[in-house]
Amino acid sequence: MKIGQTCAVVFMLTPFNLRFAAALVALPVSILAASLLSGCGGGGGSSSGGGGGNPSLPFNEEFNGASLNLSNWGVYGSSQELQRTRFGTTPQIITENGVNFARLTLDTYNPNNSNRFRGTEIYTLNRFPRGNGLEIEARLRGPINQPGIVFAFFTIYDRYNGASTPANYSKSEIDYEFLTAEQEASKFPPGGQSRRLYLNVWDDWNEVRDGYDGDDDPTPSRLHDDKTYGLSTFGSNFNWKGWNTYKIRWYPNKIEYVLNDVVQRTETRILPDEDMSVHFNIWSGNSSFDQAYSEGFNPTNEANNQTFNVDVDYLRVRSLSGTTANSAPLQRYEIPAGAKSLRNR
Repeated sequence: MKIGQTCAVVFMLTPFNLRFAAALVALPVSILAASLLSGCGGGGGSSSGGGGGNPSLPFNEEFNGASLNLSNWGVYGSSQELQRTRFGTTPQIITENGVNFARLTLDTYNPNNSNRFRGTEIYTLNRFPRGNGLEIEARLRGPINQPGIVFAFFTIYDRYNGASTPANYSKSEIDYEFLTAEQEASKFPPGGQSRRLYLNVWDDWNEVRDGYDGDDDPTPSRLHDDKTYGLSTFGSNFNWKGWNTYKIRWYPNKIEYVLNDVVQRTETRILPDEDMSVHFNIWSGNSSFDQAYSEGFNPTNEANNQTFNVDVDYLRVRSLSGTTANSAPLQRYEIPAGAKSLRNR
């Protein structure tokens, strides 16, 4: 979000969080740090809605405060892991060229576990209902060239249906996932696949019951599709290491993945309908996830630590139905480490 921008803001205080009400005011953004903003075009990204009319904006995080607003965000702790990564880092708010953004980091040294990377995952403390249509937009800048890093922007609802066992774990998810290992030409000829993205969707999926389709399976199951998609519309111009705008348009009858205002995938079969929170993360995969794994990228000692970043300029959630999409309050809680480790991708 650009500093010093002026915008119209609508807000209301509820027992759970800041929501939007009928009072309309115009204030400098600097006064509204760490607040929810409405109607702001910032950070160079598009703020236009879809579905006709003037879509409502029930959630807008521009990362203008001095630190991450923990009234809006949860942070995964050091007990939670994903493949070769333990989490536990809280993002910093960085200012660069007049733009504020959240910086998520992956360190090769983890003081809590020498055999794990130390990564970052944050999530909204609200789950958002799809309603008649919801657009979830983020502006991201990825890490420098280093095969073996995964960073992601996704919605998810994961839970145990009964006892905390693998058989009872399920998730629904809509996912942009960036696999830097695909840059390796020796694994993914010709010349690597740096312009491919994982555009995933899952619906009430359980690994024990449903299994995996397998990478790039052309006939995915009804519950899961982890197929990678080539970016056919950008040629050599797309660069995840620069700022790009990513949108999820989530309708009852389809899901659209929109990169820099160009639709890259439309899904009409696998359509989750649970209210979902929004997550951002950076981590490193293991050899079971071949497209995310690089055997040359491994945890290090403190003296050899390297830090890699993914930057998030903003998150904007809009109703596409022309009416307000109320966000149900999500109680603050720590997802059990077992559930986190079961979310293999």
